[in-house]
Amino acid sequence: MVTKQTTARIQREIVQLCYAGHDARTLRIAVFRRLRTLIPFDACWCTTADPATLLPTGAVMEDLPAPLIPALLANEYLVDDVNKFAHLARSRRPVNSLYAAADGKPLESVRYRDILAPMGFGNEVRAVLQVDGVSWGLMCLHRERHASGFTSADLAMLAQIMPHMAVGLRSALLRNDMAVAPSEEGPGIVLLSEDLTIDALSPAAERLLVELEDWPHGDVVPQAVRAVANRLEALGRASDDDNALELLPRVRVRAHSGQWLVLHACRLLGPRTTAQIAVTIELARPVEVSSLILQAYNLTARETQVAQLVLQGWATDRVVQELSISALTVQEHLKAIFDKTGVHSRRDLVAQIFAHHYLPRMQAGAGIAADGSFSRESSAVDALPQDLARLA
Repeated sequence: MVTKQTTARIQREIVQLCYAGHDARTLRIAVFRRLRTLIPFDACWCTTADPATLLPTGAVMEDLPAPLIPALLANEYLVDDVNKFAHLARSRRPVNSLYAAADGKPLESVRYRDILAPMGFGNEVRAVLQVDGVSWGLMCLHRERHASGFTSADLAMLAQIMPHMAVGLRSALLRNDMAVAPSEEGPGIVLLSEDLTIDALSPAAERLLVELEDWPHGDVVPQAVRAVANRLEALGRASDDDNALELLPRVRVRAHSGQWLVLHACRLLGPRTTAQIAVTIELARPVEVSSLILQAYNLTARETQVAQLVLQGWATDRVVQELSISALTVQEHLKAIFDKTGVHSRRDLVAQIFAHHYLPRMQAGAGIAADGSFSRESSAVDALPQDLARLA
């Protein structure tokens, strides 16, 4: 049995890991190794998530059969069930076990009855990794059917640890370790069959898929690709009372190289198609990822608004008019923004947000066009200040 002193020490180690500046993958693997000592489990899964959509962007798994993932993702987005991540994200404590959520009647859960139990798994505990109400990751721990269920003490311990892990994943988005990206060849296209396996893909998609964290992994479709496809299917089934904004099939992913990708899902319609799902994968425009980066710096909603306008090159008087606040308030927000991002001026802010995340591509010959997309025509480094000021 683990003593109280050992438990406290391991908890401290986990918290220290979350603030040590590790990349997202290293952090999750290290946390799992220590967490298993405190809360034994037989399999685990943890993915980073796009906070705007709660869609997974890249998972780390241990001892979880890969074929199980498609079924679990379909259950999350297409089936009415208990203890779903979307429900946990809105709850006061975003950590719970399946047994507790099902009031001790797991067979009433479709996920347990049709997916977990046939694979030999029993109880699961799920957690949404949140800090300040923003979700940066999703985690699930599994135990085999013959093992005991997770206890209320286990859930309480996870509830203490998870906010620190959320901070670690949020901070990992800001790591300035982007490799020089290859020249852009246009978006990649992945065509999915009815069962959401890959039917065909373009050469660009084949190269971009390698950038996703959980690919290649046998014949399993990358989780981000499957998630946006499931979300598209859910959108097609949504009733008029559903909030469609929560179902938009789009996700932003930070890839292996450090570059940002955007995945979209849509249906191909026409006389010679069968409403096949296509997922496009393309390099993100700065305007598509700036809000995510600003969130990672833990800016308030108003600070984010001010920062986005400043990043678009707006002067103080124009920000005053747009947000209906005083010039003094704008300066106060800017001071807070500078403090949180570690810069001292507007120009430094532009460099901090965009140059750290996009300069390697510009140095490879890609400039930024007026719409915020990358263009190979312009001289990247020379045009940097003017191009960034035009972002809309």
